[in-house]
Amino acid sequence: MKSAVMITVLIVLCGVILACAAGGRSIRESDCDYLASHWKGKTLQYGLIEAKVLKIYDVRLESKDAFELICTANFKMSHGPTLPFQMTYSEDADGDLWHEQKWMLD
Repeated sequence: MKSAVMITVLIVLCGVILACAAGGRSIRESDCDYLASHWKGKTLQYGLIEAKVLKIYDVRLESKDAFELICTANFKMSHGPTLPFQMTYSEDADGDLWHEQKWMLD
């Protein structure tokens, strides 16, 4: 148990980023609720630790322009503590849309 907690802490400190190609919805049509709905229910895996996103709350808009939407929220995970995350929805130079999330580090 202690080693699992230490691995979780190390992963948080490293600020691991998960990214996946998105489809369909333009950034202009998207909002923070859309980003939260994308991540809710997803299973995130970091090394040996796997946890499902059970709930997302305190969702806040950080910034939005034609190519990027950034929101912050708290993720209640199936294992471990509730953690603050930053969710990003962005368009790259080729026009592909990407979802990313990362733990927010102080």
